[in-house]
Amino acid sequence: MRCLTEEEKKRLYHDIYLSLNKKGVFINADQVLGSTPFIEFLYTRDWKNKVETSGLYKEEISSAYERAKLDKMALLDDQISWLKDIGFLDVDCVYKYFNFVVLFGRK
Repeated sequence: MRCLTEEEKKRLYHDIYLSLNKKGVFINADQVLGSTPFIEFLYTRDWKNKVETSGLYKEEISSAYERAKLDKMALLDDQISWLKDIGFLDVDCVYKYFNFVVLFGRK
C-alpha cells in the first residue's frame, strides 16, 4: 500500500470523477489531519491509546506505528474543497470518528 501525496490524491479524485457515470456516486473512507494542532493531538492520542490497549503483540504495535509514519493525511476541509472544485455535487462527510471519515460526492 502506498500513501498518496495531496497532489496525487487530488489527481486520483479527478480521475475518479471522470470515470463515473452521470449521477454516479463516490464514497471514500479515509483518515484526515486534525483541523488544529490541538485537535491533531487529540486524534493521535486516541489512536495510540486504542493501539496500546488492543491486545496486539508488541511487534504488531511496532508495525502499526511504523506504518502510521507513512500516512500523508490532509485536512478534511481541504478534501471536501477538492471534491467540490473537481465538480462533485452534494459533497459531505457522512461519517466521522476522530480522524476516520467517510466522504461522499456524486457526479
